[in-house]
Amino acid sequence: MKDEETGMQAETIQILGIVIAAIVAAVLFIWILWQTLRKKETPLDEMEGVEFEQYCAELLRNRGFIDKEVYIGFKAMSVATLKL
Repeated sequence: MKDEETGMQAETIQILGIVIAAIVAAVLFIWILWQTLRKKETPLDEMEGVEFEQYCAELLRNRGFIDKEVYIGFKAMSVATLKL
């Protein structure tokens, strides 16, 4: 009887170890996938400052913002400053 209990405990510990290993592997896989997808470069990553500011200004215009003045470059000191 005692041998049966010891065998069952060993089997339970083995199954628990397999489940924990599977969970760790799944978490590691998801983390690696997330890191890979997160680091994809887009055309925005390739743009220089002024080009990015112009892109942002055009994007806002296309979304319905009406610009009276767009400050680009040194005067703006930011992404794109629109006076609405």
